Amino acid sequence: MSKIKLIPFRAKHIKAEDMRDEDRELFGKVGNMKDALFEFEESHTGFTLMKDGVFITALGYTSFWKGVCEIWSIPSKHISKYTKLYMNTITILLYKLIKKGDFHRVQAKSVKNKRNRRFFSWLGFSLESTLVKYSIDKKDYDVWSILI
Repeated sequence: MSKIKLIPFRAKHIKAEDMRDEDRELFGKVGNMKDALFEFEESHTGFTLMKDGVFITALGYTSFWKGVCEIWSIPSKHISKYTKLYMNTITILLYKLIKKGDFHRVQAKSVKNKRNRRFFSWLGFSLESTLVKYSIDKKDYDVWSILI
């Protein structure tokens, strides 16, 4: 019987060897990523998804101001083995976030690609715009939102 855990996020849950190559490369270019991870931890709005002791993803949200938040996710290199579990987990967390009623806008940013466009559309987000050369490695990012 497999053991699935959704536990409060801690920065120590994310190790470089567990990250996808593209994420590890991007995070390596961001000088203060450890500080950002500790901020996520201190906000108490993040979770870590584990299955049988394997890190699957860290995910959560950051509140910008009253009524507006942005969801985030840092998937591991193992995510492709656990796609259904990941999709179910993020759907449940998104539903609870919306049902909670504290937000009138939930938004997200993602690298512009077909996979992300399918994923966010499936979650019920609307594509708002594209930020051209947004990331440190000059990739375009899409901005997504759910208005409640």
